[in-house]
Amino acid sequence: MSSDFIARIIGLLVLMPSGVLLGITFGEEVPNAPLDTLFYAVVFGLLGGLIGLVLTPYV
Repeated sequence: MSSDFIARIIGLLVLMPSGVLLGITFGEEVPNAPLDTLFYAVVFGLLGGLIGLVLTPYV
């Protein structure tokens, strides 16, 4: 395994929970949110994981 791959996995594991927490906060704080808080948590979590996979080796 290369160090690049390890960095990507670590970035995924760090940024995905951060995205979930951000999505939960966003879903609870926005008045009249059109969708459920769980939806925002899943979407933000997936986006956080994607950002972690793509950008972590370059940081």
